[in-house]
Amino acid sequence: MANQSEKLKRVDKILAAGAKCAKSHPGMSQIDQVTIHTDGYAEPGYPEPDSGIVALGNWNTVHAYRGGEELMEIDDAPKRVAKLLEKVGVELRWSDEWTTCYSCNRLLRTTADGYDWQRAYIELQGDNFCADCVARERDLAEDYLKDLEGDHRRCVTMADLDLGRYGYRRLEGDFEHGYHPGQDASPRVIGAALKNMGVSRYLFRLDSCGQFDTAFSVWVHEEDIVNVDPKKWADANKNGPSVSEALDRALRDASEKMSKLSGPGIKVAQCNPDGTADVRMATPEEFIKGEALNFPKEEEECEN
Repeated sequence: MANQSEKLKRVDKILAAGAKCAKSHPGMSQIDQVTIHTDGYAEPGYPEPDSGIVALGNWNTVHAYRGGEELMEIDDAPKRVAKLLEKVGVELRWSDEWTTCYSCNRLLRTTADGYDWQRAYIELQGDNFCADCVARERDLAEDYLKDLEGDHRRCVTMADLDLGRYGYRRLEGDFEHGYHPGQDASPRVIGAALKNMGVSRYLFRLDSCGQFDTAFSVWVHEEDIVNVDPKKWADANKNGPSVSEALDRALRDASEKMSKLSGPGIKVAQCNPDGTADVRMATPEEFIKGEALNFPKEEEECEN
């Protein structure tokens, strides 16, 4: 603890000096907004740093822009502060990718770091709670699960949350939704089938996710499980429109439309869920800036 205490004093000096030496108000603001954390990670798969100190911040160098184009570097103070913090053993993370658990104050990732990432926290009334705190505080889990009931647009993402402990029974699993043939299971259709049988206390669980597909299961509360007619459930439609067939149609549509494009630039296409595609010619500048797929939005098209 004494060693960490000394390091925290050095961290404070680095931040103070960095803010003082910043060449711009944005640079100083970025340094002022750095937060220091010593309670560790609640995010699965992240070992504690040797120093026990993590800093969240925006470590980007400040640049001047005009008309969306980068003109020049005006303040590298955030980058220099980041290097100094790393020298004293501080682990750096980006503040727009992490948050803290409201209960235990440990760190949680809010954006994916891989195709198989699943959110390891819940959000209730604007506050975030990690999986460990949810498991310890029964009321949190019950409120969270009750809030998910009957909603096909949301699901349980925490792999270790024991749904059986809260009265839910796994009705069926191994559902797949994705771009491969046969991966057409639809939570919306499944939810409608359950509601037709008088089941309202159901929820979905995300069992795995990948680059092109997800696997999920449906759970029903024990109070409602008696309403599930086994024969009706077995015969119920659980699939929506074929995603793979829509993708195939969209790719064919894109190919046909792109063959008719001419002129300077780069041909780009965007496949739509309805099996159609939008195509356009993008300039090299748009391609470099990542703006090649900036197709007009539907509402903009209607207005024009």
